[in-house]
Amino acid sequence: MDTLEIKGFKRFKDVSIPLNRITLLTGNNGSGKSSVIQSLLIYRNYAEANKGNAIGREVRISVNDGRRLDLGDFDTLVNPDSWNVTIRFNKEGIDLSSAADDSGLVVAVPSLDDNGFIPEIMSNREFRYLNAERLGPRPDSKIRTEAQNFLTSGERGELAGNALMTVSKTFPKLDESRFCPGNNAQNFSIQIDAWMSYIFTDVAVKSEPLQPGYCRVVLRGHHYGSYVTAPNTGFGITYALPVVIDGLAAAAGSMLIVENPEAHLHPKAQSNIGFFLGMMAAAGVKVVVETHSEHVVNGVRRALLYSDKISHDDLSICFFPEQPLPSGELFTHITMDRFGNLSDFPVDFFDQVRQDMREIMRLAKQNYEA
Repeated sequence: MDTLEIKGFKRFKDVSIPLNRITLLTGNNGSGKSSVIQSLLIYRNYAEANKGNAIGREVRISVNDGRRLDLGDFDTLVNPDSWNVTIRFNKEGIDLSSAADDSGLVVAVPSLDDNGFIPEIMSNREFRYLNAERLGPRPDSKIRTEAQNFLTSGERGELAGNALMTVSKTFPKLDESRFCPGNNAQNFSIQIDAWMSYIFTDVAVKSEPLQPGYCRVVLRGHHYGSYVTAPNTGFGITYALPVVIDGLAAAAGSMLIVENPEAHLHPKAQSNIGFFLGMMAAAGVKVVVETHSEHVVNGVRRALLYSDKISHDDLSICFFPEQPLPSGELFTHITMDRFGNLSDFPVDFFDQVRQDMREIMRLAKQNYEA
């Protein structure tokens, strides 16, 4: 298990986050989940600025890069009780400070008490992040002409059509660990359709070229016999497609971060996309998920019980309550046993049905007695 240490960043004065083979970040709004992901993205920007070097050096990096981050300036990042920000991944870290000019950049230097090494998973040429604000259905999208280091749907799913057009020509055969249950095809495009059909029931997707430089995603399902354009299908299908593309494409040993995979999905589809992400973790991808869905959590639990390539010990759930715990901790670390049971169910951890039913029964009794 890896560890992410964050000091002086936003609400985190000093916190240590376990990052397992699959880590689920859950909890109240504004409690720190996004800050965990932003810390990883800042570290990645630092690694990219060092151009893949194993030993980091002082660089200026953006926290408003237009792709991953839009955080303002250094003063908006630093905790009111701190003077700088420290982010460490497995004890190797960086210190952030103000650039003291109007550039909008921050200065990132290797922490003084570290060796300056950049962990391989952060410098890996593959690093995937899917923002919560992914693009919805569009009638067309641009084809990316510049060279890519790896197949990706982009941070907001804007390259999903481009990925679908190139995948059959550029991507090697998939390992069986990526196969959708019941489908043993090694072809990437076939597995995309298999997983999309698993999540939504009988869905196929492809990308068609339009005028030079543009393409469009079209989909077919049991509700319509022929392929139709994305705007004529369910919103959630388009939102989920980049998750499936990047999950299947992610190399073992690389990181995949997904915010709110449940967006616009029916509860059954939420569970199934959780199962998919759990299976990609079983295939060797390090998966970090921010979610507000108990169905995604349960889907992941199903995957870990289903696959023999991953253990129950490989799941960490970090639940962030609205207020710090009596111990002062900012989150509860929840684990799973080999039978699928979770170690803890704190208040507000997907117990809203119980809370609502208790209140409904109280109000019903009150109305009956009135």
